[in-house]
Amino acid sequence: MNKQNIFLTGFFVIVGISVVFAFISAFSAFFPVQPRPETQQQSMPRMASMGLSPFDKDLARQMMDKNGDGKLDQYTFEVPIGRNEYAMWMLSAFIWANGGEIISEDGTKALIGEPRAVEAIQFTSDLVNKYNVVPKAGTIQAGPEGAFVGGKVAMSQAGPFMFNTYERNYPNFKWEVIPTTYPRNGKRVGGVGGWHFSMWSETKNKDAAGKVMQYISTEEFVRILQKGYGIGVRKSVALSIPEWQRYPYKVAIDQMGVGKARPSTDQYPTVTDAVQQAFDKAILGGVSAKEAADEAARRINAVLGK
Repeated sequence: MNKQNIFLTGFFVIVGISVVFAFISAFSAFFPVQPRPETQQQSMPRMASMGLSPFDKDLARQMMDKNGDGKLDQYTFEVPIGRNEYAMWMLSAFIWANGGEIISEDGTKALIGEPRAVEAIQFTSDLVNKYNVVPKAGTIQAGPEGAFVGGKVAMSQAGPFMFNTYERNYPNFKWEVIPTTYPRNGKRVGGVGGWHFSMWSETKNKDAAGKVMQYISTEEFVRILQKGYGIGVRKSVALSIPEWQRYPYKVAIDQMGVGKARPSTDQYPTVTDAVQQAFDKAILGGVSAKEAADEAARRINAVLGK
């Protein structure tokens, strides 16, 4: 594949001695989603100015008052929690946007215990426990449509993989997307995830597997993925579909310019669990962000040297 024709931020290193061929065909950078102003009685303020220092409490309160009567009708944002990789992927952007990292670039050392990362974890805890603008677990009851579509929170995080879901399943729910928000002293970052395909050296059907791999690396297949899931890894495909040059799809394309992939390490299962537990303990467990981050760093460092 021509390296000039790919989104480099969409690549992950797949580590393993048995992999003989691996690549990613489609991926998505996430960004905030919020209802359009016409779906509420007053205009929805943008959250783009909300940052780690200082936190704009007045803006957050405006977002929580849907009809302007002075009462708090919804929370600003839903922060994913729980012991799963998807939640950690979303929460990692708080660290990256604040200038922190999870592990070192060479994959030999945990950096989640460093000040920038700790500050980001503390911020997510403060959103829930200090500012009371993000709901605690169990605080709100949402139906099968979820807290965002159900009007319990003003904003959510999503990728282009949700566009079809919103349009198909909730045609009366009007929404809009904006680029990822970031601290005033930080940078815009969009986490990147995608679909991986691999052929293992131990397979008994190398010829058949090879033909499949050849097909799913073609522009035809990448185009199919982009129409139903995310952004084709080939720039030529991503930029050739007219609707992806228009709003809201263009926001997803632009986000790839600030895309950041998950930490690349063969110890990723431990890394992701340790990071998720750090956020959960700080948000739900009454543990300081520094203590939670240091524990995550110990867990990660214990496996990175293996």
